[in-house]
Amino acid sequence: TDLRCPAGTGTLAYVVGLVEDLCRYRPGRIFAEGLHWYPLAHGHHHERLEWIPPRAADLLALCFCDGCRLPAEAAGVDVDTLRQHVRDAVDAELGGSGDLQPPPLVELLGPYLSRRSEVVELLATQCRQRALTHGVELVFVDLAAGMSGWVDGRSTGPLGVRRARDLGIDIAKLSRRTRVAPAVYASSSARFRRELSAYRRHGVDGPVIIRPGAPDVTSPEGWARRLEDLTESGIEEIGLYQYRFLTATELQRLGETLGTAGPG
Repeated sequence: TDLRCPAGTGTLAYVVGLVEDLCRYRPGRIFAEGLHWYPLAHGHHHERLEWIPPRAADLLALCFCDGCRLPAEAAGVDVDTLRQHVRDAVDAELGGSGDLQPPPLVELLGPYLSRRSEVVELLATQCRQRALTHGVELVFVDLAAGMSGWVDGRSTGPLGVRRARDLGIDIAKLSRRTRVAPAVYASSSARFRRELSAYRRHGVDGPVIIRPGAPDVTSPEGWARRLEDLTESGIEEIGLYQYRFLTATELQRLGETLGTAGPG
């Protein structure tokens, strides 16, 4: 659902219909990616807009479609004024001057974004319920922890559980409704463990999605350490994201290590 706003007209019907269609093929499980808002850096098709300053990118990722705007206006948010403050703040950031988040912007932005978690929870719950009618488990994929490490694995800044709020994900609340699988992309073992620990504290017990190769893991020793991180963090199941093509040697090593140690 990368090209659709989660709050957009027809999005709920679209994603529930998509789940219904997938269930015709009788999968054991569906990993649902894209049921939340995306950061600007992800782009619509992985354009990776990394050249834009992070704070300006957060504002440029805001959506003002009718699905986002009308409920906010009904709740008393002055959306037109908010949009102007966003424009001014982005212009100031890209021009190298001014306060990126002046008080009026901060005051309006909080109420405007407050409904996002409700929208995401509705999408996840409805998709899960539809899958269950076919005996299929649906797992919600949370990309927040992978945001800062997407390109080079050098994950920095707030942890995924904090970044998730900007995407409309209330981790503690959502994990009580459905299984959540965080995608954790980090080359640093210390950062990787911190992400896992934070998600565990918020009640997440679903699979953890990792990249089995570069830029996160670049050697046999690195892969062994990654499995050790997972095991010692209490993770019992992982999912592998094929971020790039793996060589035959890498695939063989991956199969051998997964067959002898680490989470399933």
